[in-house]
Amino acid sequence: MHPSIVDGRSLVVLRQDKFRFSIVEKGILEHDGELLYLVDGEDSRIVTDAELSSFQIVRQDSRIAACRGFDLFVIVD
Repeated sequence: MHPSIVDGRSLVVLRQDKFRFSIVEKGILEHDGELLYLVDGEDSRIVTDAELSSFQIVRQDSRIAACRGFDLFVIVD
């Protein structure tokens, strides 16, 4: 996925704990032409290419409740 394609989309970062998922961070993706950022209020951080390649689209029938209301999600260790 190219960073400009996800610009303005919402992302939730999840961690799986046994049988459930918890939200690690969330926010809106912003691409400034060079770098992709995850922005949550006044906090922001750069999204790496490795993370970007792991993004998944949230489907309407997603069984992961924590994904609902977001455009994209990624699961981290």
